[in-house]
Amino acid sequence: MHELFDVVDTVSMRFRCMLMTVGLLVQTGCLIQEAPPPPPRFGSALHADPSSCGQPSYAWLDDERLGQVLEREAVRIFEVDDSAGSLDTLRETHIANVAHTPLRRVFLDRIRYLTQDRGQLVEATALYAFPDPDEVDGELPLVIYTHGTSGYSDLCAPSHDAESPTASEAAIIGVFASVFSSSGGGAIVVAPDYLGMNGFGAPATVPHAYFVAEPTAIASLDAAHAALELARQDELDVQGVVVGGASQGGHAAALTVRYAPHYAADLHLVGSVSAIPPLDLVGHAELAMSSAAVPLNIGNLVAVLISAQRWYELPRAALLDIVDEAAVDAVEASMQSSCHLPQLDLPLDEIFAPDVIAAAQAGNLAALPEPWGCIFARSSLPDTDIERLDDTPGLVVVGSEDTLVDAAVERRDLTTLCEQGQSLAFTECAGRNHEGTFLAAIDDMLDFLEARVAAAPMVDACVAAEPGLCGSDPER
Repeated sequence: MHELFDVVDTVSMRFRCMLMTVGLLVQTGCLIQEAPPPPPRFGSALHADPSSCGQPSYAWLDDERLGQVLEREAVRIFEVDDSAGSLDTLRETHIANVAHTPLRRVFLDRIRYLTQDRGQLVEATALYAFPDPDEVDGELPLVIYTHGTSGYSDLCAPSHDAESPTASEAAIIGVFASVFSSSGGGAIVVAPDYLGMNGFGAPATVPHAYFVAEPTAIASLDAAHAALELARQDELDVQGVVVGGASQGGHAAALTVRYAPHYAADLHLVGSVSAIPPLDLVGHAELAMSSAAVPLNIGNLVAVLISAQRWYELPRAALLDIVDEAAVDAVEASMQSSCHLPQLDLPLDEIFAPDVIAAAQAGNLAALPEPWGCIFARSSLPDTDIERLDDTPGLVVVGSEDTLVDAAVERRDLTTLCEQGQSLAFTECAGRNHEGTFLAAIDDMLDFLEARVAAAPMVDACVAAEPGLCGSDPER
């Protein structure tokens, strides 16, 4: 009988709470608790007008749909055993000397999600890899994997051919999701294709902004929001967000860290890795226009300028003020028709305006007349005017024989970045070229990110050690 009265009293109390006047929170024996508000998206005033370098003004959207998953498509399953297509086989094929061992089978999906570009909603695509939820017990880290240059159009997006056994980016993402060992259960990995590179579904509505920091960072951060939504759907608990990538992706990872507290204050990044990254976009552009110019580097630089002209909405005449029209036409044609880096095997004075060459060779490219000096500096980590609000520890990996990303430029900039307050470790892989450095440093990258997820203290921060064999080097 007492139990019946207890039930009646409880129901009565709940009924009285429902009848309370809106806004009255406390009544005798009754307390209403409002749900806590969601954390703010923006962490600074930058969102009100992030335009720069003479762009038309715009504001970032504060829209709950950002990061919303619009479509999810299963691509493949990576098994742990040694059968064809397994993680071990992929590991031996693509990153043969990695010591980390696959822990879980992994599902690979591709997704379409909402992000924004210059204050307008746009759709983007990404790869999403996650361990089998039935095999996971505990929390998993989320890895934002920013890919290296794969082209400039939809057909070149890593998610476009992810089901192919030869799709190296998909294989690497699958391996990362399985071998990440700090949690004992692998990791969730999201790999944005970047704006202008929609791997499936409707074509991209904006061009790829190659090496332009803001749209790359925003698409990557909203991909992380999409991954968190999917993790909740898959009943996977996330603890710790890190970002890592190589080449273009190494640059993207570092600038994603820089933009994160401004654009995605709800995401706390605990670590980053930038492998073979042209973090100093100004310094590398100056080197590309030096007497030791390499055709691949020159073509790549012109592709960066074409992308900047499009994203900053400059008239074509502004681009032709600094680059010869025939060179622009040749690189644009290559960007539209190929997924390979364009090459320009021409004398510098047949490609760039004399004042540009002079400024570059004097080491003063950032001082070019507006908007070009501003554009170079905005996406160059040592020179950008985007305020550093983070304390995210990072690892920079370079190769002593890399002719695309010069180790000496990045070694010099380690001092600059550390003086600006960044906490960076630095590794130089001896005897390795561009791609070889990435492959030789996979274990170093994973070890560093795993340590950050585990909240291990940083060691050797801001120490530029001499070149040595990296952790996955075949000569170890």
